[in-house]
Amino acid sequence: MVVGIDASRANRKVKTGVEWYSYHIIEALKDIVPNEVTIRLYSDTPLEGRLARLPNNWESRVLRWPPRYLWTVLRLSAELFSSPPDILFVPGSALPFVLPKRTVTTLHDIGFVRLPKAYRRRSRLYLLFNARRAIKHCARIITISTFSKDEIEDVYDVSGEKIVVTPLAAHRTTVAQKNGSSSSQMAAPYFLYVGRLESKKNIAGIVRAFSQFRTANPIVELVLVGARGYGAEEIDHLLDELGATRITVLPWVSEDERLALLAGAKAFIFPSFYEGFGMPILEAFHAGVPVVTADRGAMREVAGDAALLVDLDNTNELAEAMKHIVEDTALVAELVHRGHNRASQFSWQNTAQKTWHTLAVLL
Repeated sequence: MVVGIDASRANRKVKTGVEWYSYHIIEALKDIVPNEVTIRLYSDTPLEGRLARLPNNWESRVLRWPPRYLWTVLRLSAELFSSPPDILFVPGSALPFVLPKRTVTTLHDIGFVRLPKAYRRRSRLYLLFNARRAIKHCARIITISTFSKDEIEDVYDVSGEKIVVTPLAAHRTTVAQKNGSSSSQMAAPYFLYVGRLESKKNIAGIVRAFSQFRTANPIVELVLVGARGYGAEEIDHLLDELGATRITVLPWVSEDERLALLAGAKAFIFPSFYEGFGMPILEAFHAGVPVVTADRGAMREVAGDAALLVDLDNTNELAEAMKHIVEDTALVAELVHRGHNRASQFSWQNTAQKTWHTLAVLL
């Protein structure tokens, strides 16, 4: 029996949430899949690093495609048509045109339905199209939180039995502790956000709350790290409007730099409007950094009682949370303790076990 996995997202050099999920789930599956099953990884470039170290029953198929666009729709589809696996697993959001009857995909969230203005029109239409195809044609839908499962059931006419929840974990291979050797180059204490710089992540809310907070706390800085996304221009305008005093914006940094910034932060600020899970919350927990996040959806589900949860409709709450982090050392110690306990409840091994069970029942 052959299980094919789209490894194209996992093999990308620059990774965000979906790419890290794809990478970690493939790595964890290496320790779980029985020897009698062949795993076939499809990618558009040769596998690199740990991803290229394959067990004996695993194989790699590099499907070269010089145009470098529409790889999934055209090149992967051609391969699936000429040599179909028994089961296809697509961890990312893009589905090939040709789908085996036993296809499983991961629908991470439906933010494109709930927050239509937070997406470019073309991107939103593409995500809507893929989601409808997944619901209609895939044998199972994996999603990454109970919140996302409920959202999918609410929006689409799909039985809950078709949807499987496989919670994620932290990006453990690069997580450091606050007392570790990693250190950032920031001289002053700082709050940190890491992720795409886009409207959906509520960067404007972070900036406004910080501007309010710093009137009484001028020493603390804010560091925003991430690639520019949809709505980045509006963030630029806001920074200009408010003066951007003691706010540093960095492009997507290396893993070592990201790790050092996280380990040195006073707090990780993550008040996103919408998430399917919120992996950065667990990364901060593992690093021993207190977290301030949104009191809604998957973020509340993932954080539990281990973070300060704020109402996104009230900028004062986020500013007050920043103030509490700076002034209340007992609160910080309690949040760090709870964060470690909460993070220990999630593992990629558990994610992989649930994923493999979802695939195995179709064999």
